[in-house]
Amino acid sequence: TIQIDLVESIKIRYNRYELIVQVPDRLIPAKASLHNLHGAHVQTKVIKTTECVFDISGLTPGIYVVSVYNSVVHEAAKIVISY
Repeated sequence: TIQIDLVESIKIRYNRYELIVQVPDRLIPAKASLHNLHGAHVQTKVIKTTECVFDISGLTPGIYVVSVYNSVVHEAAKIVISY
């Protein structure tokens, strides 16, 4: 499992099968979006609790961008999904 720490205590953890976005209570509600390297939208979820889970097991290996945003913060990180 790989973990990426962003500003405002946002954490992204992932492995080949799932991507977990963790946000502190003060940033809820928020949204998390997943896009491929070409900018095509893959999936968006509304974050209603401190943890949001994406099933990424069916995605093609490659580089993706995870964005976490609301009216206070907009952060993004690249992740690499391997075989």
